[in-house]
Amino acid sequence: MAPSPRDPVELTAYANFTLRPPAPFDFDSTTSKPSTLPDPTNHHEPGVHWQTIRWDGRLLGIRMDDNGSRDDPKIGVTVFASGSPPRHVLESLDYELRWRYDLDTDLSWYCRHFADDPTLAGPLERIGGMRVSCAFSLYEWVSVLALLQMATAGRISRMVNSVFDAYGTRLRFDGRELQAFWQPRDIVAAGEGELRAMKLGYRAKSLVRIAESVLDGGFDEDALRAMDRAEARRALLTLYGIGPASVGNLLFMTLHHYDSFDVVPPWDAKLYAHLLYDTDTAPAEQIVADMTDRYGRWRALAGDYLLEDLFLRHQREPIDWLAAEIRM
Repeated sequence: MAPSPRDPVELTAYANFTLRPPAPFDFDSTTSKPSTLPDPTNHHEPGVHWQTIRWDGRLLGIRMDDNGSRDDPKIGVTVFASGSPPRHVLESLDYELRWRYDLDTDLSWYCRHFADDPTLAGPLERIGGMRVSCAFSLYEWVSVLALLQMATAGRISRMVNSVFDAYGTRLRFDGRELQAFWQPRDIVAAGEGELRAMKLGYRAKSLVRIAESVLDGGFDEDALRAMDRAEARRALLTLYGIGPASVGNLLFMTLHHYDSFDVVPPWDAKLYAHLLYDTDTAPAEQIVADMTDRYGRWRALAGDYLLEDLFLRHQREPIDWLAAEIRM
C-alpha cells in the first residue's frame, strides 16, 4: 500500500535575492507554460509564480515576482525554508534558477531578426523574450516524461497526481500549499508492484528503473550541461526509457539546445500542421525540414514560441480545432 499523506511541512523562514535576465524578457510565458499539463509543484498568477524545489538536501518554496518590464527585466525571488537558508544555498539556488529558466540567454537578436517573419511575428509581439524553461531537475523531468507516454491528457493528470499524493511532500509557504517532487529512494522502496496497483501500467517499471539509475549515479546533470548537443544526446540515450522523441525534448527543455528539433511527435505534428500549413495533418519530416529552413539553429525555440502562443491564445479565446485535439 502507498503511504498516506502526511501533514504539510511548514516553511516560515525566508530570504530574498534578485535576478536580472537580459532584455527582452517575458515573465509570465517563461514561468508558466500552458502547453504542458498542470502539476502540483507550482501555482501561477499574472506576475507571480510559486514553486517547490528539492535543493542541497532541503525542501524549499520559491516565490518569483515580476518586478520589471519586458525592456528592463527584474525578478524578485523569495526563498522559503524550515530554517534560515545559508548563504551558499542561496548562491547555488540563484545559479540553478537562472539555468532552469534560461535567464542568462540574450534573445535580442532572435526577437529582432524574426520580428517580420509571417509565422513568428504574432508570437514575438505577444510573448517576445519568453525563455525555454523547465522547473524540474533532469531526473524529475525524465520521470514526468515516463508518465506522459501513450495516454490521454486526463489519464496522465490522474497518474501524475496519484504519484505525488503517495510519494511527494506537501509544503506550506506564503499562503500556498504545493507538493515537492518525490525522491528516487521512495520510488525504489515502493517497487513496481505497488506502483502498478496505482494504475500506472508499464510506466511503473520505468519509474523504478529511472530512480535506480539516479541512485547508481547515472544522472550527472552538471556534466550534461557542459556537453555539446551530439555528446549530450549520446549520453541521454543511455538512460532508461529515453528514445528519439524524449531525447529531443530533454536537449531543448533541460539543456537549452535551440536546434534540437529532429523528431516531431504525432500530436505536436497536428498542431504544427495547422500553424504552418493550415491543414489537419502534415508529415513530420516536412515539418522538420521547413522549420530548419526557416529558423536554422533557432528552430526548436521557434517551435516552442508557436506552441506556447497557440495555447495562450486558446486560454483567452477557445480555438475550436485545438479544443477538439485536447482530450481531458
